Amino acid sequence: GLIVEDVSGTDFSEYITKTVFTPLGMNDSSFDMPARLMERCAAGYEYRGDRQVRVPFDSLLQMAPAGSLISTPADMAKFMIMHLSPGGQGGRRVLSARSAAVIQRRHFSHHPAMDGVCYDFFESTLNSRRGLYHTGSWQGCSAMLYLIPGSDLGIFIAANARSHAFLFDLVREFHDRFFPEIYAAPAVKAGLPDSAALVSGSYRDIQYSRTTVEKIASLMGRVRVKKAGAGAIEIMFPSEGKNSSRWVQVDERLYQRTDRRELVFFDGAGSEPPSRMMKGAFVYERVGRHETAPVQAALFVLSLAFSAAVAMGLPLFVRRLRERKPGGDVLSAIPGHYLVIVTVNGWLSFVGLGGLLLSFVLMDPFVFTRGMPAIFTAFLAMLTLGALLTLAQGFYLMKLWKNVSDRPRWEWILPLITLLFVLNALFLSSWNLLGLKM
Repeated sequence: GLIVEDVSGTDFSEYITKTVFTPLGMNDSSFDMPARLMERCAAGYEYRGDRQVRVPFDSLLQMAPAGSLISTPADMAKFMIMHLSPGGQGGRRVLSARSAAVIQRRHFSHHPAMDGVCYDFFESTLNSRRGLYHTGSWQGCSAMLYLIPGSDLGIFIAANARSHAFLFDLVREFHDRFFPEIYAAPAVKAGLPDSAALVSGSYRDIQYSRTTVEKIASLMGRVRVKKAGAGAIEIMFPSEGKNSSRWVQVDERLYQRTDRRELVFFDGAGSEPPSRMMKGAFVYERVGRHETAPVQAALFVLSLAFSAAVAMGLPLFVRRLRERKPGGDVLSAIPGHYLVIVTVNGWLSFVGLGGLLLSFVLMDPFVFTRGMPAIFTAFLAMLTLGALLTLAQGFYLMKLWKNVSDRPRWEWILPLITLLFVLNALFLSSWNLLGLKM
């Protein structure tokens, strides 16, 4: 889109309307969301628990060319014909045969045997037929444009729910009905070094934020790979729920699915573990054992439990200790305001982290596209303030410790608590939960 604007000197929406929509007679298509089209938009639905609720069309989606196109199936049919028959309709040429060939040619793939990327389209192979597709989705809607150039055929699907799985399943069913093919399940290729154990592990999509609080969303959607015999693996993709698919090795670090033609490729060579897994145009990076979703979830639970124990348990512990040995223990000699600092730190961490996690679970994720909710910002501020208190707590403890000559058996409790607060702050920082990184 930016290249189009730089070369043409014209706004993208205006340029496409003038050079594509108008010549093709796509009168019901626009990037500008005019009222005459907005009022005709289908109602969208989203699942809330086990029921569907209607969601309003989000006018925020004004980000052409990445999104915001409003159209109709009739108009999209004209657009598909433009790609399948570059001469256009009724003699109106919009796209030359040479340009169409460049657009539809593969320009990149992760492996020669795998589907790759064209200009504006992704490749797909279903029942031995090459297809080109592009999808899009937003709250309450999803769509797919699928071309089969070798058959002069185009498919456009629009749904009033957000489900890419539905779109792909429908296209597969279409191919099975009109282009049936008996799929021969692949066998493990002999003579290859078995890499099944090497490639096993947990992977995450590389498209996630490294510098903002949105990084926490990368905990969702992990791909799990595990060995399933000699030269075979099982992969569990989030889009397929709890179902796993079986894949066998057909080339070095290249695996093919046994129930349909799909390929995944793992980088690296020899005995080197892979750092990435590729499937079509998508890339997933391998995560270490300590970064797997179960381990990180356990650390979040431990962080909450520690904060709650300090916030609610430390004051009770000190009170009982003072009642049993008034003035006879190092904890008894520690000023009350220092214990207040530690307790407040515990409450800030407990409420802040607990509130954040609860917000992620209960809030509609699309709320965050309009900016960071105030309550979410407040929880982040609590965690940041708690980290600052941890620094003050450490300095104060060192100063306080110099004035204590008689150190009984409880002497390591407060230093230990301070150390755990430091480790907790480092853990939260690794997820960009400190410093209001929005």
